[in-house]
Amino acid sequence: MIRALLDRFRYPRPDDVRAVHRMTSAQWAGIAKRTPTYLEAYRDRPGSDDRAQARARWIAGSILGAFPGVRSVHEIGCGAGRNLAELRRICPDLRLSGEDICPEAVRAARATLGPNAPIFQGDLVDEIPVRADVLLSVGVLVHLHPRLLPEILSKLWRAAMRGLVLVEEWGENEVVKGPASWNAHQRTGNYVLWRPALPELTADLLPRPSDESTMDDLPSRYQSPGATTIFVVRR
Repeated sequence: MIRALLDRFRYPRPDDVRAVHRMTSAQWAGIAKRTPTYLEAYRDRPGSDDRAQARARWIAGSILGAFPGVRSVHEIGCGAGRNLAELRRICPDLRLSGEDICPEAVRAARATLGPNAPIFQGDLVDEIPVRADVLLSVGVLVHLHPRLLPEILSKLWRAAMRGLVLVEEWGENEVVKGPASWNAHQRTGNYVLWRPALPELTADLLPRPSDESTMDDLPSRYQSPGATTIFVVRR
């Protein structure tokens, strides 16, 4: 009985949206402390052909191709700054900024990008701290309860002057990873990963039919759990 009560406290029901978000935020805010290899795995590696670095180059090229003349990009969940650094290498004149919930990641990104690219520490349920031509996320929305996403996507949309680039995995709001009591595909304690219904959610942002948005699979060599598809949503 006591164990059942503890499990229910530690692993709230999937429909307990705010409690799930608090659990996920705490997990990601402290991930670098509990996982010493986290920041190293997400650091910028110029010239490397490892999958994450090659994917960052591909994403940077996709943004510049989808939004000709783009002048500014803000990344949600920027980690240690790899994607932003790749954008700078390709287009040095871009105004770049980012935010992450993990303080160690924020410090690493600031060191990578320098003073001309403001990096904020924050949570996606808060207001977006800047406006930019394009807002980018890579493998971030899959960690958020799907019922939070309409509110969060609306915030991203208000902060994006030209559009969104979301590199995520999508599905029917099913739980991929999570506590055993949630009947997740993979049981991983308090680490939660969803496949949200992003096509429907992004279409809801548009005042016109979804000819202003595109959805394409990443090349297979760049895909990873949580980042398989690129959604481009234009104003």
